[in-house]
Amino acid sequence: MGCLPFTKQEYDLKENECLPAVTELSILRNNGLFKAAKELEMQLSDFKFLIFGFYTTLLERIINPLKYGFKEADIACCGSGIYRGPNCGIGEFELCSNPNEYLFFDGHHPTEHGYSQFAKLLWDGGEMNVTVPLSLKQLFEIEIEPEFMSISGDNYNGRFKLDEYIRNAEKFSSQ
Repeated sequence: MGCLPFTKQEYDLKENECLPAVTELSILRNNGLFKAAKELEMQLSDFKFLIFGFYTTLLERIINPLKYGFKEADIACCGSGIYRGPNCGIGEFELCSNPNEYLFFDGHHPTEHGYSQFAKLLWDGGEMNVTVPLSLKQLFEIEIEPEFMSISGDNYNGRFKLDEYIRNAEKFSSQ
């Protein structure tokens, strides 16, 4: 993404500045992914999916860090240089004393505090509905009837239901 500490440092950007080309690629990728998933949903009757708006969620925290409990969203906790973008754990680097105050641990990755917020949003969708069309919780709550591929049997049609599989397995084990 164009707003990561590594990118800011690599391209000598200012605080609150992002690299437009990388940001635009993220948006194009997300739009393409959603379009592809919707096409699969139309082709496959039982196909269910969710797309997590990681870009939007991360950007919201970069723009409004205090709102989400972060003191710092431009500089990483660990690394070297003005934004601590590169070299976390390599050569000379700085390490913050409280990673929970930072959105980014290193030049590319959020801190545990950040990831825990993303995980909660992925699970329930959050107030901003950052998962579409379903949250992970909703996806898990969908009742589907599992089907398995069959490669043998007199009336082979390629698939059969789980309960039929269990009955067949019980018959075979009792023989």
